[in-house]
Amino acid sequence: MGNLKLSLTDMDSNTLKSAFRQKALEIQKIGQLLGHRIFPYFNPGLPFFSALALPRQAEVVGRLDNLIEIYSSATSEDAEFDCRHLIWMAMRKFNLKPPSDFFDKISNEDVVQIFDDQGVQLFSNLKFFDLCSYSLEEVCCLDWTVLWERDMAVLVRLQELMIKTLTSPEIQSTVVVENFEHRVKEIQSPLMFELSYGMKAVAPLRSRETNAKAAFAVIEHGTILNELSPMEEESRLLEHTKTQEMSFRQI
Repeated sequence: MGNLKLSLTDMDSNTLKSAFRQKALEIQKIGQLLGHRIFPYFNPGLPFFSALALPRQAEVVGRLDNLIEIYSSATSEDAEFDCRHLIWMAMRKFNLKPPSDFFDKISNEDVVQIFDDQGVQLFSNLKFFDLCSYSLEEVCCLDWTVLWERDMAVLVRLQELMIKTLTSPEIQSTVVVENFEHRVKEIQSPLMFELSYGMKAVAPLRSRETNAKAAFAVIEHGTILNELSPMEEESRLLEHTKTQEMSFRQI
C-alpha cells in the first residue's frame, strides 16, 4: 500500500481516482492505528476529486503520498507517540526549518498546520482530524472558505498574521498569539461541528536551501461545542453518505 507512484504519462481520470481511493484508505488505517478517526471519502465515485482538472488531481494524489510517508513514520516508532516527531518529519519532507523555539510551544493536544507562502495547506497533524468531520476528499479538493465559516474580522486577522509572518523582518522566531479565541463552523459536513478555536502561535519556516522564508506554521487548540452521541453520529454519517450518493447520481 502507498507505493503507487504516478508520472505524467500515467495520468488519466480512472487511474488517479483509483490511486486517491487507495491512498485515502491507507491514511484512514494509519489514523486508526494511532487513535484518530479519519474519513477517506463519503462517495466512492469521488465527485469533488473528479471535478478537478487532471494536473490538480495528480497534485492531490501527491499530497496524499506525502501524508502517508509522514504519518507512517509515527507507526514505526517504538517510543510513546509524540506529535513533535511527526511535525519534524513533515519539516524534513518539505525541506523547511523552523525557528529554534518552535517545538517548545507544542503539546500533543495541539493542532499544528504547515502552509506554503500562498496559504495552501501542506500538512496537518493527526489532531486536526479529531476536530473535523469532513472527508479527506473534501479537505483536499474544496476551498476552505466553502468548508468552514468564520467571522470576517477573524479572517482579516488571519490574513494579516500570515502576511506579517512571511514578510516582516521583525519576525524571525515563533510568535505567541494572545486573545485569539474564535468560533468556527463546518458548513456542509455530516456532523456540522461548531468549534471554539484558538491560535497559540505562528512561526515562519525557512527553506533549507536558500534560508529564505518559504512557509509558515500555526499552532492551535480547539474544542467541539456540539458533540453528538455515538448513535447520533452514526445516523448523521449514514444520512450524509446517502445524500451525497443520490445528489451526484442526478448530475
